[in-house]
Amino acid sequence: MNALTWHNETIPLSGFSPMRLPLRRISSSLGPARFACGLGVAVVTAAGVQAQIQVPLPQVLSEADTQIKARKPADAAPLLDMVLARAEKGEALPSGVSLSNVQLLAANTNFQLQNFARAEEIATAMLKTTTTGQAAADGRLVLGLSLALQKKFAEAVPVFQALEESPVYRDKALMYRSMAAQQANQPEVAIDALNRLLASAPRDADWADSALTLIALQLQQKNPDAARRGLELLRGSMSTVDNLAGLNVLSLQLGDTLLGSNDLAGALTAYRTVLPRSELLRMQKQRTARMESQLARQKSMFRGSVTDADSVRRIEARIKATKEALDEISKRADYDATLFYRLGHTFLLRGGAWESAIVLERLLKEYPQAEERELAYSDLVRAYADSGRVDRMRTALDDFMRAIPESKLLPQALYVAAQTAFDRGRADLQLEFLEVGVNKFPDAELTEFMVLMQANAHFAGGKFDEARADAEKYVAKYPQGRFAEDATYLRAMATLVLGRAGDAIKEINEYIAKYPEGRFVADGRYRIAAAQYAMQDYAAAEKQLDAWLADFPVDHAQRGEALSTQGDVYAGEGRIDDAIASYRAAMSASLSDDQLGYVLDELTKHYQSKRDYNTAAVMWEDFARERPDHPFVINAAYWIGRLRGREGKPDVAITQMGEIARRYLTDPNRDAVERLLTQMAALLARNPRPGPDGVRPPAPSNEEIAARVEKELVTDATKHQDTVKARVLFTEAEVASLRKNPALRDELLSRIGDEIAPEALPPGLLGRVGDLLRQQGKLDRARACYDQLVLRYPRSMYADFGYVGLGELAYLAGDYDNALIHFTNAIDRAGARFKLLEATLGRAKTLLAAGKLDESKELFEQIASNRAWRGEATAQSIYSLGEILLKRGASNDLAQAQAHFQRVFISYKKFTPWVARAYLRSGETFEKQGQPKEALATYREMIRNRDRFESYPELGKALERAKVLELQVPDSPAAAATTTGGAS
Repeated sequence: MNALTWHNETIPLSGFSPMRLPLRRISSSLGPARFACGLGVAVVTAAGVQAQIQVPLPQVLSEADTQIKARKPADAAPLLDMVLARAEKGEALPSGVSLSNVQLLAANTNFQLQNFARAEEIATAMLKTTTTGQAAADGRLVLGLSLALQKKFAEAVPVFQALEESPVYRDKALMYRSMAAQQANQPEVAIDALNRLLASAPRDADWADSALTLIALQLQQKNPDAARRGLELLRGSMSTVDNLAGLNVLSLQLGDTLLGSNDLAGALTAYRTVLPRSELLRMQKQRTARMESQLARQKSMFRGSVTDADSVRRIEARIKATKEALDEISKRADYDATLFYRLGHTFLLRGGAWESAIVLERLLKEYPQAEERELAYSDLVRAYADSGRVDRMRTALDDFMRAIPESKLLPQALYVAAQTAFDRGRADLQLEFLEVGVNKFPDAELTEFMVLMQANAHFAGGKFDEARADAEKYVAKYPQGRFAEDATYLRAMATLVLGRAGDAIKEINEYIAKYPEGRFVADGRYRIAAAQYAMQDYAAAEKQLDAWLADFPVDHAQRGEALSTQGDVYAGEGRIDDAIASYRAAMSASLSDDQLGYVLDELTKHYQSKRDYNTAAVMWEDFARERPDHPFVINAAYWIGRLRGREGKPDVAITQMGEIARRYLTDPNRDAVERLLTQMAALLARNPRPGPDGVRPPAPSNEEIAARVEKELVTDATKHQDTVKARVLFTEAEVASLRKNPALRDELLSRIGDEIAPEALPPGLLGRVGDLLRQQGKLDRARACYDQLVLRYPRSMYADFGYVGLGELAYLAGDYDNALIHFTNAIDRAGARFKLLEATLGRAKTLLAAGKLDESKELFEQIASNRAWRGEATAQSIYSLGEILLKRGASNDLAQAQAHFQRVFISYKKFTPWVARAYLRSGETFEKQGQPKEALATYREMIRNRDRFESYPELGKALERAKVLELQVPDSPAAAATTTGGAS
């Protein structure tokens, strides 16, 4: 848009208006004579002779002044022309009246009559003799305006430029020069004038209009940076902007331009300047009322000057333009939808996925039928995908498919959703999205990508039959597709992992024949060898691997893997030395950590089979020395200790293990250190071997063990470091545990919990120490350990200790909702590597306590039937199943509950806490069944074994119920006396 434009035929130049200048220095003493306008009047003398009488110039000027004051410029103009004509012939003007003043008055009067050519002529003549002063400035103003209103814009530009020298007219001259330059197609001149104007002019409505014009020009000239600076300048003076509707349009245009040039920050700033429709209408109504008030005030003060006329015209033009823009905006009920989409799209491109989603959700909620809704749905799916909100992404995608089921943007949205689901580990959703995309949009451009992605997703998910079918589908549909090679090879790999080695070899060979220079040729030839090894065709595999190693360079990425497989082939043939040589060669090539770990383990196994413990230990020692920062260094220390121990060199092993452990002892993040320290403790706990004389030295005392641990693990630099202190105590505790001294073990672990802050403890200690503190009733300190574990080390292999511990604390507090969350997190988040039983049992008992009997019953049945969990958990589960049946309370349920309780105290006698509970519940169940005699017998059986249950509250309750029932049940005096006596 152009904020300052030429408007109509009557006054074609907006900003230029007919005006008049006040008569300057013309004598007011000239009489008010009335006469006809012309060169003179005809009179008859006394002699009857007709003569032409010349009216004196003072009288002509006086009459012209009268007509001007009466606002009759049409009557004044011929009089002033007469004066100029007579002056040009040499007639003298009245005293005090200069020719330049008469010329200026005549030019202004003709200008008011829109005789712009005559005004131009007179002003041009005047400026030939009057070049300085205010009169010259007035003349240039009239001349410039006259030229512009005749559309002689290029001629007007230098006139206004000269006018800029006038302090009075400088700002208007800059504004008019910019306007004329625009019409003359001189944008750089216009921009220069506007920049100078904005730098010095007062910040009023005219200044704001000029700023809008400058922004529009910069956009037309494709200078978005300059346009953005102009908008930022204007934003600091928003109160001066009357045409807010025009500002909105310009801001949208600027935002679009900046967005197109990838200036996302600038685009966002521009879009944020745009007012929502309701706010715009409200504020513009206020601004329009202000302009109308200004117009009324301006008209009331009008004195006929050029400034007054120009001010009135400009306010009127601004009001008209604003009302037209408002009328157009008022007609568009979805005006805001355009703004919301631009904001949401820009947020998304800039990385503000969550902000984008909020804006787009609002758009779709408030304007469900807006033109932008299709793009908004597509961007909303992408926004939730980028923010990792998979569930919300799915909801947005479902809404998209319902609202516009045939949208051409849906395939792209499905593809993005599938990729995000894969990245977030949601293979189920990925396959769901891909299935919809492939089946619903079979001819879309992205379907080719989705078919291959579907094959890869099935392969990654272990669905190899489906992966093979997908790959075949791709090859059949896109035989020359961009991924035909990938699909062909993927099909062969699926066949291989399905165990059809012979078919896989055939398909790989077909791939190699079709793509002899293909990307997977090296891998394919290696896979053939691996398949032949799997088929135990060692000779063929050996030949294939020899050829592979000869044909591909020594720095090939798969060389280490090929050498490793060659070692497997040799081992399969019983050629252990050759196998060792291949494995050692593989270690010198490129291997992933998994492959390296496999090779090291195989070498260790084969060296041990040869009882060559020293070579195996040296291999690990070299590894630890050459790769001091490798994650396997802890493994190295473990094997060094174990191998040297088998050699009968425990002291050497302990020293070497301590040397390696010291590198990482201060770092709590190295959770594998605890595994090493456990192995070190195993060596320290061993009894000494007999000496040469056959006499076994005495076992070292606890103090000697502590001194040795300190010697091997602590240095002067680390002896005051809390993590080191904790690990030293842990090592001593492990020795105590192996030496069957649980009291010392718990004392040492308690010292860790009492003396060292959880922040200094590694994850392997946080769980164990937390559990001990919880058992000791130190619940706050236990909670601190568990919190530290799950918050700081959520991916640690020991994280399930923290979740289970927090679950137990919540259970004790009766907070069953949080307890259930923690127990579930131990399984779902931490994988329950160590605490699967405890987490499952925790969930079961929490569900029972919360009254969710069916869910609880299902879990307790799983625990009770799991042979690997046989023991106290079984007793607890059977007892709890009885509790569930007891709570249900039907007669059949009570009978089954009774069977469960009796099974506990008959079959699981060594788990005294549950036996005690089972006895009591069995008696109570008999009472509920109306069998007091059987109940009394159960209580008496428990009482007879009171030594076992003395410390359990269930015994006291059994005694109370027995006394009550003895009064109700007939019994022999002897039996009663026995019971009573036993109870005394």
